[in-house]
Amino acid sequence: MAFLALSGCRQASFIVLEVQGDFRIPDAMNAMTISLLPLGGGDALSSFDLDLTQMGHQLPLEVGIEPKDTTPAAMEADVSAALDGVVVAVSRSEFSWVPDGVTHVVLSPLGPP
Repeated sequence: MAFLALSGCRQASFIVLEVQGDFRIPDAMNAMTISLLPLGGGDALSSFDLDLTQMGHQLPLEVGIEPKDTTPAAMEADVSAALDGVVVAVSRSEFSWVPDGVTHVVLSPLGPP
């Protein structure tokens, strides 16, 4: 599992995003970008670029996020997966998380862009 921080954190809060799809890594995708946005639009709260070239398995892929105190309770996760710089799959999911605990979110499966 990859662990990423939204710079600063609540005590004992953690979000696990599970990316699903029918793609073999790194044969069908070798890079992924996950962007977290407030519901209803606005600028990205955070964006993470993942290099998948050293991974040799299929999805699901779990990414751990440490939210900060100002992270909204409801967000949208936009995921794009690429192979050699060309986007091959995307996903968009809305989710809510619970402060002071672990929230496991299964995102919508990756599909064609």
